[in-house]
Amino acid sequence: KPVDFLYIAFENSKEPEKLWKETARFYNLEGRHILANRQLRTIIEKMYGSDGRLVFPSYILVDKHGRIATLFAERPSTKQLLYKQIEKLLN
Repeated sequence: KPVDFLYIAFENSKEPEKLWKETARFYNLEGRHILANRQLRTIIEKMYGSDGRLVFPSYILVDKHGRIATLFAERPSTKQLLYKQIEKLLN
């Protein structure tokens, strides 16, 4: 199916790039990976509002037109529920 996975990391460590790469490797995360800079982090935090709803990890589904379809997608551990959300976007 035409699905892409994009991982955006926020790191606050002394060596953010090193930790970011090690985490992706450790969890064998397939897909595209971005280490967010301050500007991207600010944009993402604004999407979630100032009420503190941004938790890590968070899952967002984006449709084929690049629009956010689901700001609070199911976690991968819910498997079938997430698959249903993705299928809905593919139809």
